[in-house]
Amino acid sequence: PGRPAFLAVRIDPAARGAAVVGEALPGTPAARAGLRAGDRVTAVSGSTVRSAGELRDAVGRHRPGDRVAVAWVDGAGAPHTATVVLAEGPVA
Repeated sequence: PGRPAFLAVRIDPAARGAAVVGEALPGTPAARAGLRAGDRVTAVSGSTVRSAGELRDAVGRHRPGDRVAVAWVDGAGAPHTATVVLAEGPVA
C-alpha cells in the first residue's frame, strides 16, 4: 500500500496530550507549520488529538501528499492552526 503519511514531529508518549519534543527537521510538514518543542497538538483535520497514539492514528488516516489542518497550543497556551501537506514517511 506504499509508505505512510508523515507529519514529522516527535511526541512524548509519557506526556499528557500530544506534547512535541525536540525541534522538527527543516523542510518537514511539522517545521513548515511552525511546530516547536513544548507545543501540544490538539487536532488533525478536525479529529481531536489527546495523546501520541491519537496523533499517529489521525495522521495514519491520510496519505502522503494530503493537505490536512493541524491545530496546536504553544507553550504559552496560545492556539495555532496551519494547513500542511503530509510527507512520505519511513517504512514501518
